[in-house]
Amino acid sequence: MTTRHRPCDDDRRLFRSAVGTVRPLSNDRVEPLTPVRPGRAVHRPRPSEPVSEQGLSDRVAGPTLGPGDVSWFARGGLRHKELRQLKRGRIPTDAMLDLHGMTLAEARTALAGFLQHCQDEQVRCVRIVHGKGHRSATGQAVLKTQTDHWLRTRPEVLAFCTAQSADGGTGAVYVLLKR
Repeated sequence: MTTRHRPCDDDRRLFRSAVGTVRPLSNDRVEPLTPVRPGRAVHRPRPSEPVSEQGLSDRVAGPTLGPGDVSWFARGGLRHKELRQLKRGRIPTDAMLDLHGMTLAEARTALAGFLQHCQDEQVRCVRIVHGKGHRSATGQAVLKTQTDHWLRTRPEVLAFCTAQSADGGTGAVYVLLKR
């Protein structure tokens, strides 16, 4: 049986002097840490690199996506097994693009350059992190909605879906590309 040790007055004074002035936290919420599997390469477009932004307009025909909404798109002719593997995050991603903190114009250029780079390198599956829109000035998931729209209009995109929580969850998508 163990006895509980109570600190003496000297220990308490020493602790208080070491800690100093302390304030209670204003927010006790903690964002969960999700491990992110790194891709093989992260593409950073070079300023001199010509980029085709064909099909990447800022006009969205569909509804605006919310932070927790799931994205899903597939062209006809893909095998069901391959789509199921994509949804489960079982197809290895060979490259990743992070659009966090970019304006729409920057994100459009980065996405176009990234997709072109992936086509040149014959990359099959990539992960694009667009974020959930929690810090958006309008409170809407603008980059998420635009990324969904842009990917649907690109002919090299065969399918995409919301990533698994370990890879970004509703703040990222897996994208299956033509080779």
